[in-house]
Amino acid sequence: YTNGLVETKFNKEVTDFVRIVEVNCTKVEEENVTITIIRDGSSVDLELGSDFKVEYETLGNNWHQNTYVINPEVFSADGNYTITIKSVDGTGTIISNTSAVGDNKQEVKFTVDKTTPRVVVSGLSDKPVDAESINIVLSYEDNTAAAKIIVTVEGPDKSYTKEYVISEESLNALNGEITHVIEAQNGKQTITVQIIDEAGNVSKEFVKEVTVSTSAWVRFVNNTPVLIATISGAALVVLAAIIIPIIIAKKKKKNNDQ
Repeated sequence: YTNGLVETKFNKEVTDFVRIVEVNCTKVEEENVTITIIRDGSSVDLELGSDFKVEYETLGNNWHQNTYVINPEVFSADGNYTITIKSVDGTGTIISNTSAVGDNKQEVKFTVDKTTPRVVVSGLSDKPVDAESINIVLSYEDNTAAAKIIVTVEGPDKSYTKEYVISEESLNALNGEITHVIEAQNGKQTITVQIIDEAGNVSKEFVKEVTVSTSAWVRFVNNTPVLIATISGAALVVLAAIIIPIIIAKKKKKNNDQ
């Protein structure tokens, strides 16, 4: 399980005990073990019993195996974790998983991230746009790192989905923003944008309708406020054309009766 945390690097949560094994030529007494957790630069020493325990096993040829079992609740908060284990064996030798050399050096680092990222979209107009295409800018807010941004476009002429795989290098080159092109279509297009971070957290969908067209008619029928105003105005004209002759006719009849 511990290898999986390290290899995955970004994890939504730690759900099982973190187990780290030390093999030594002498037995290490538990009171001679110090486990330090560093989270985002701040360190704390764990408490024996509540935070961790030590399991002992005697191997062949007088070798001893010590397994350090760390409570998963220690890693309940989001952050970048480093585990350092320091022990003093029966000969008085101080051993650490991070200060050892060669294959004996075993750094244990991983990230816990259960925070939902937020996608930010700019460049979409509330009014129809007279253009062959427009550029929208995609960026995000996340406490660790994003993995990909997914853009889905549904329109009368075509629909598609495009994924932008995010890397630190690519975002640095683009100043932290990605540009996506929305091409003109003969009607409204629904734009949906979502982001997924490295831990697998999925953002809330950003959804917006946009009209991009060089056709004046397409822009007109998809401009709701203008269309409503036009229809309302036309309705008033028709209503007036019906009511006014009736009023005139009634007045004439009244005058004739007198």
